[in-house]
Amino acid sequence: EFTCEYDPSAYSAYTALGLARLTDRIAGEFIRKATVGEIELVNEEDRQAILTLHDTTAEVAYRPAYRLLQDSAEKYPDRIALIAVDRTLSYRELNEEANAVGSVLRGYGAGPETIVAVLADRDSYAYVMREGVLKSGGAFMPVDPEYPEERIRFILEDSGAKLLLTTAKVTERRKAFLQALQAEGITVIRAEEAAASGSRENPAAEVPPEALAYVIYTSGSTGKPKGVMLTQKNLVNYADDNGKNYETLTYTEKGTVSAAIAAFTFDVSITEEFVPFAHGMTNVLATREQMMDAAQMCDLMVRNHVDVINGTPSYYMNMIEIEAFAPAVRGLKAIDIGAEAFPPALFEKLRALNPDLYIVNTYGPTEATVSCTLKEVTRSDDITIGGPLANVTMATMDRNGKLQPLGAMGELVIMGDGVGRGYIGREDLNRKNFITLLGKRAYRSGDLVRIREDGDIEFHGRMDDQVKLRGLRVELGEIQNVIGTYPGVRACTVIVAHGETDYLAAYFTADEKVDIAALREHISRYLTAYMVPQAYLQLDVMPVTANGKVDKKALPAIEIT
Repeated sequence: EFTCEYDPSAYSAYTALGLARLTDRIAGEFIRKATVGEIELVNEEDRQAILTLHDTTAEVAYRPAYRLLQDSAEKYPDRIALIAVDRTLSYRELNEEANAVGSVLRGYGAGPETIVAVLADRDSYAYVMREGVLKSGGAFMPVDPEYPEERIRFILEDSGAKLLLTTAKVTERRKAFLQALQAEGITVIRAEEAAASGSRENPAAEVPPEALAYVIYTSGSTGKPKGVMLTQKNLVNYADDNGKNYETLTYTEKGTVSAAIAAFTFDVSITEEFVPFAHGMTNVLATREQMMDAAQMCDLMVRNHVDVINGTPSYYMNMIEIEAFAPAVRGLKAIDIGAEAFPPALFEKLRALNPDLYIVNTYGPTEATVSCTLKEVTRSDDITIGGPLANVTMATMDRNGKLQPLGAMGELVIMGDGVGRGYIGREDLNRKNFITLLGKRAYRSGDLVRIREDGDIEFHGRMDDQVKLRGLRVELGEIQNVIGTYPGVRACTVIVAHGETDYLAAYFTADEKVDIAALREHISRYLTAYMVPQAYLQLDVMPVTANGKVDKKALPAIEIT
């Protein structure tokens, strides 16, 4: 007896496989009552196809993560490593100050598995502190010095961190709070004093590959923030410049001077720090004021000959509309876009300003070491997230956790050396999200994708962006993709708004005033009626968070039109 229950995610797999295989599998394997969701329609041939689709295997010689900077300092001691608001440091100077901070931390007991909180402003000491923690053998944990006391306390308590590195400026601003932390058993260390007093000799400490390298706490938009643990091996594999690590090669083959604009609590800051420093590039660290002002940011980039930069689509869609920023784009050789869906309009605008610009779209959750896929964008009508980076493999699962064949829409599962250790103290989530698949350590991303047989991966938004509206399943990402194809639209986001009844609300920015009726008609040509938003609002600028992503909480309320 066989009972079929409709599951949209499973249905994609079945249609991809064909009815014949489903019939064969039912007849051959099921003599009891079952549901369609229990059937795994993947055979050994499918498994091998998944494992061999992308050739990502690369030899990465392990070295402790503190060696990434240290080895560059030995090769290029007098080369400029960092240009910051307070000073410029050579590789020798940055490495020696990090050594000194590391030696002081070791004096306080830091070593492998020690988590050290780093409260840093956007000046040179941010990198001195982060690199210094690695020199001690420990793991750095970035904490925004402007966070509320309650949030900082939670992070310290949740992580178990007893050492806190910061600067004199931050100490002065948060004096009473830091004194209270000290009274509660937290050791507060000033970076300037440590850099001046510690040993400047290179450490030779053995740090195992599975030891922690850094911990990043998520935004905590729902529930309590989660501390994501990444290892030394994760970081070293990511920053290596082998021929399969295309994001690192975007920096090393295209540029010599990079700009850093990501918040230190955002994992893109890992790319901005470790990729340039591991390969002898110059890193230009922008202040918060410079990042938010197009003229100041342009001056910083042009004056320092920045030729490669990273960032979110929302950030660049806002900046590129300001004429004062145009010279900065024209001076670039490569731009690395990630953390959000890549809008087609952004590609067209970048190419219009700089026809020779090398544009890449990257994807990756914090749990999988910043980025795990990359695609060079050469056209606006087929933007994917590409394929995996070195020593990373991809597969998809259906909503029942069953492996799917290539071509089926499902949840992206990331396997291999980029997968982190898990969440601090959250064994429930670790068991759910960090699994073993095809014999490899894996992370369930919660993102909806399709892995095409040509190797490219189509991104279709978050699994939790699939909402139910009046009993019907709606993919918010699919709606956003369609809106993004309307002429002139630069960026958009769609949410479920709440009123007497729930409805879809669309927010967008565009080159000129958009006729809402025409936009609605355009959407209706591609989507079924219940997926067409009922409310629309054109914005001058899309609000963004400190991490450069769309700030949905800041969107104004709009009513059905």
